[in-house]
Amino acid sequence: MPASSEFSGNGDLRAALLCAPCHTHHELHEDCRCSLRERHGEHPHSAHMALLATEYARREEEERPARETHEREVAREFREAAERKEAEHVRELAPVLRTLERLGDKIGDKIAAAMPGKEAAAAPAAETPSGPLVVTWDEFMAETFPPVPSLWGDAFLVKGGSYTVLGGDTGVGKTIFTANLILALAEGRDSFLGFPLPGRPVRSLFLEAEGSRPKFRDWIRHIAESLGIKGSLPISFHARDAELLISNLPPMIEGQGIPPALEKIAEVMGAEIEKTGAEIVFLDPIGRFWSGNENSAAEWRAAITAPLAKLSTLRNVAFMFSDHYVKPNEFRSGQHKVRGSGAKIQDAGCAMRLEVGKAGKASRVLFFDRVRDGALPFPDRDPSRMPLLIDTAAGTIVLDERADAEGAGGYVEDSRVAGVRALVEKLGPTRVSTAQLRLAVMSGFDLEKSRATDLISTAKSAGAIESAGLGYYRVPGTLGPRAV
Repeated sequence: MPASSEFSGNGDLRAALLCAPCHTHHELHEDCRCSLRERHGEHPHSAHMALLATEYARREEEERPARETHEREVAREFREAAERKEAEHVRELAPVLRTLERLGDKIGDKIAAAMPGKEAAAAPAAETPSGPLVVTWDEFMAETFPPVPSLWGDAFLVKGGSYTVLGGDTGVGKTIFTANLILALAEGRDSFLGFPLPGRPVRSLFLEAEGSRPKFRDWIRHIAESLGIKGSLPISFHARDAELLISNLPPMIEGQGIPPALEKIAEVMGAEIEKTGAEIVFLDPIGRFWSGNENSAAEWRAAITAPLAKLSTLRNVAFMFSDHYVKPNEFRSGQHKVRGSGAKIQDAGCAMRLEVGKAGKASRVLFFDRVRDGALPFPDRDPSRMPLLIDTAAGTIVLDERADAEGAGGYVEDSRVAGVRALVEKLGPTRVSTAQLRLAVMSGFDLEKSRATDLISTAKSAGAIESAGLGYYRVPGTLGPRAV
């Protein structure tokens, strides 16, 4: 487009502009044929530009609300998209963050333990204990203690304490035993198998995680009817399709041995205990609520013992669970039949085993391996035990009061355990070293070293032999060095 000669001086206005009145492109002054040229004569440049500026300002003002609304909408969409993305990241990272938090707590504890000076500087000064740190013999002997808050027996089922474990083979009747106990508690009976109960209705939470739910519902109803118990009972159960398994929980920390299953279950269970007012919680079997390394004492104590003890104290509740035996093993007897680490029995408030007896198909024997807060019952029986009769059709279990309740010959020690005792008697008049006894067991029973060690431990637990000083064994009652 040719430039206007009239404006070839300062500014050189050469651009084609839109004349607002006539809406045509032209070079000012020469080509404009609208009223603007006629109104302003030969030099309309200043007025024309002023009119254009006014027109642009007007349009800008008209369009501003729509533009601002659009900008706000775009900003809102971006913000919501960012929030959704952040929420997705949080959900994805939540298990990792929880794991890191637990790991960080442990590392922090280790660092604090390794740097006591800095810990003392950072922590507020501890208050000086108001009471004495030590007491005399007479003061200790004069101390009194409240009775153990047991729901069954002297201290078989203690509230606010540790757990009770019932071991036994599959099908031996552990669920029948527990159902009979819980039903007797719920109805407010005075005793169960000859041992006292509170004599008032006791609320319980029965978490049965093994087998068919419909069959279990019909089975426990049938047991109640067999016991003559009718009507509604203060027993609660987990909801249908409730997720209680380890597979639905975050994975354990690799190499740390601290599965969080019981932490999660304890969190949920704590709320349920408070809601139901349960005084006893039964988990059947414990293996369905935790799948860590059961042979690790550290894992067991971190994932089972500590969380249950804390929850038991916090809610003033007693915990009881069943557990299966290991696969049949001729080198294990007594409490060693219960699968997993020895910590399972050592940490228990009460450890019992239910086994098939020797007085017929209905014969059962309940063994007491440990009672932490009381004495083992039946001190005249070694090991401590009571004969029972089970009716698998009715789902009931009672004391076996027959004359020959334990069968012909009564309870007899395992032949291999008796054999270990015989070897100790033969090898030393007073005591025999562990190494010497192990070699004799390996040779006499044709066993590998590890199995020979297991058999010696079993014989000691059964009371067939006892420690006679560091690295030595003897037959109980043999004169010799004091046992340690």
